[in-house]
Amino acid sequence: MVNDNTNQVPKQIGLQVDAVEYTVVPGRTTDISIAIINLGAETDYFEISVRGIPSTWVAISEQVSQLAPQEQRTVHVSIQTETAPQVKAGQYEIKLRASSQEDPKQYSEVDLTLKVAALEIQGRLGVLMETTQFTVAPGSSTTVPIVLTNRGLELDSFRLSVEGIPISWVSSSSPQTKLDPGEEKETTLIIRPPSDSQTKAGRHPFTLRVVSQEIPDQVAAVDCILTVAAFTGFSAEIDPLRVDAQDPARVIVSNQGNIQDTYTVTWQSSDDELVFEPEAVQKLRVAPGEVGAVEFSAQPAARQWLGGEVIQNYVAQVESTEKDTKLLNGEVVSRALIPIWVLPVVLVLCIVLLCGGIWLVNSYNDSQSDVAGATQTAAYETIIVAAATQTAAFNMTQAAAIGQEDTDGDGLTNQQEVEIGTDPLNPDTDADELGDGEEHLRQGTDPLNQDTDGDTLSDGEEVLRRQTDPLNPDTDQDVLNDGDEIHRGTDPLNPDTDRDELTDGDEVQRGTDPLKPDSDDDKLNDGEEVRLGTNPLNPDTDSDGLIDGDEAPPCPDPLNPDTDGDGIIDGQDLDPCDPNNPSLTATAGAGQPTSTSVPPTTEATATSTIEPTQAPPTLSGVIALESNRDGNAEIYTINAADGTIARLTLAPGVDTQPAWSPDGNRIAFSTNRDGNNEIYVMNADGTGQANLTNNSAEDQYPTWSPDGQWIAFATNRDGNNEIYMMRSDGSEVQNITNNPANDSQPSWFSVSRFLTNDEWIVFTSDRDGNQEIYTMRSDGSEQINISLNPSGDNMPKGNREGRIVFNSNRDGNIEVYVINLDGTGAANLTNNNADDLEPTWSPDGGWIAFSTNRSGNWDIFVMQANGTDPYNFSNNSAQDRFPAWK
Repeated sequence: MVNDNTNQVPKQIGLQVDAVEYTVVPGRTTDISIAIINLGAETDYFEISVRGIPSTWVAISEQVSQLAPQEQRTVHVSIQTETAPQVKAGQYEIKLRASSQEDPKQYSEVDLTLKVAALEIQGRLGVLMETTQFTVAPGSSTTVPIVLTNRGLELDSFRLSVEGIPISWVSSSSPQTKLDPGEEKETTLIIRPPSDSQTKAGRHPFTLRVVSQEIPDQVAAVDCILTVAAFTGFSAEIDPLRVDAQDPARVIVSNQGNIQDTYTVTWQSSDDELVFEPEAVQKLRVAPGEVGAVEFSAQPAARQWLGGEVIQNYVAQVESTEKDTKLLNGEVVSRALIPIWVLPVVLVLCIVLLCGGIWLVNSYNDSQSDVAGATQTAAYETIIVAAATQTAAFNMTQAAAIGQEDTDGDGLTNQQEVEIGTDPLNPDTDADELGDGEEHLRQGTDPLNQDTDGDTLSDGEEVLRRQTDPLNPDTDQDVLNDGDEIHRGTDPLNPDTDRDELTDGDEVQRGTDPLKPDSDDDKLNDGEEVRLGTNPLNPDTDSDGLIDGDEAPPCPDPLNPDTDGDGIIDGQDLDPCDPNNPSLTATAGAGQPTSTSVPPTTEATATSTIEPTQAPPTLSGVIALESNRDGNAEIYTINAADGTIARLTLAPGVDTQPAWSPDGNRIAFSTNRDGNNEIYVMNADGTGQANLTNNSAEDQYPTWSPDGQWIAFATNRDGNNEIYMMRSDGSEVQNITNNPANDSQPSWFSVSRFLTNDEWIVFTSDRDGNQEIYTMRSDGSEQINISLNPSGDNMPKGNREGRIVFNSNRDGNIEVYVINLDGTGAANLTNNNADDLEPTWSPDGGWIAFSTNRSGNWDIFVMQANGTDPYNFSNNSAQDRFPAWK
């Protein structure tokens, strides 16, 4: 395999490996042979590095190699993991890089997958599994291979059992395995979930247990994950099949799949002879195994004037999101306006009139009769000609209507486009980058809706760039929709982006970082901490001076500051597991917990290590922020001068993204306390909280107009993210971007000019294929891309001098940048290995506040406008984000 960096012009380094996947048993070694080729014209030194796994696992036979032009050399990389349980089974994505020391910008990389097998040893019992992650479709099976080892000195039998999934799903080739001392044997489990609506789609944790029959208290348990795929299916019927006109009937749909599905119900009759109520297409959402119904009525478009009972047929069409369609036939019974008994009466009247007519005809003379005959003949010929003309015109129209023309070349005939409602003159009716034919015939998406699954990503972006499922808003089933994952930077195709055994959605709820497996840097990944009961947001849960990763339960216990109960906290104890240490020393006593709590170790470290020589800067104003320091994400304020803290909100859900009104008397913010994100407003002291948007869409990122009369915000109520504005009381809502791309994160500001103030809104848009910084006037005009960079740029904020701060990952991690309003002068202000994001200006423009994880958790830092003198402003072990300064 060869992997060349596409940024290199010309390419100077070749890199080859034998395979792209390697498996290693905990505590053992796997070897990777790498061939490095100098493709340049000069002798150079090339350095090998490995990213994605701990450096302590890696040994390189020759880390720096000198190669002449066209010379090739093989270097060996040995990877030895820690022993179980220090290392967890799973899959690690690693990068091998060869870099030129003469020009570090010249490098080649190879992407590899390292699978760490699961190894569990309990006494005489050893269990080895290559993977603990399994995927299966309902009705199909997956095989779980297990290697058992008898590490004892006598014959023993080992019994397999499974907990966490229904026992009816599981069968074994050998539920009990007999092994001689030292013998190793492979056995298998077969897992076959039934194809049933009760077979829930998604991740099913289960535990594989192996028990010694000779010593039953020796039990090895391996935690595994079974991912059950989704499947769909449904049945439908009309009740009743025959109904009187205007009487109600129902289309009943039974969801026989294992995921919630949405069904589209439409009605039609021959030549539109029936009128249906409701007229519009109906959407019916039904949970797996449940039944839903849509009520409707029908009546003739034009009732028959004369006759008896009239029966008219119709068809109800039910279509799932997978485009599985069922046609249901029904009948509507109506009656004519004039009953049949009226006919005899009319017949008698006609006979009377006929007799009178005969008498009048006989009174005409013969000459009058001749003239009348000639006139009738001419009239008859005229009618014949007219009929022939109409017939010819009709035939021409019909020929065009049934033709196979595809005017816009989208793979659908004009007739097909008329039937499904797309534009036969536009190959991409909904402008989502997928042609109508591609959507209707192959993808199964809606050619009339840019975002079929409503996840804020257009169908084209999902199919062409993201490889996510345009029919499933949460492709990886981690409770975060795909658009939200792109915004957060997590992987919408991987439910656990950072592979810490917690899904991305679970991490967002907990406040941990879904992009970082060890949020608090205590040597334990977040999933392991949740399992142990330690705090994944605090590196020293029990405040005993030892980080959680350096304590190994049962002793020392990361949940007990004095594990052995000898009065000396573990961090000061010579042996925290032995209560018979020497007597308490003055040093140890200084660390003993008292009624005054000891500050967490990480906060002291952050103050003394990151900013060792810096005094607090002189600041003014008030910074509002999101913080979970009381257990839930709420809005707080901190006085910049004296550090006084006030909590303004106390509600379920996440309150975030505060924005001060220009007069400083009110705060707008985003909250999901009502089940979805809405824009709220409150007074500066937290009173008077009110919902301004009251919309089922996702409304976020509020920003005030400079005069305080309007609020702009981002919303997906049109199917994609747009910038809207509304009065500060929630009225006069209007779309000001009107673009099929995703526009978000607005910031409204004015720029001081000579005798004038120019108002601008700066925002983030992906209309050029990646996130860029755009500006526009407050009426939506003059939309201009000012960042023009292939990396991801977002979260802009402008000030009165026409300077804009924003986030960018153009240097490999997220940094705070600044740029002029005209797009010139872009500069990196933070230059730090941590992630620095969500910047905002101080009222005078002299300082910038931003969120960063450089202290080990998310804190609010401040720095001068030129990037100097960074200082930890919030300095708290909680997660502090989204600063706003007044």
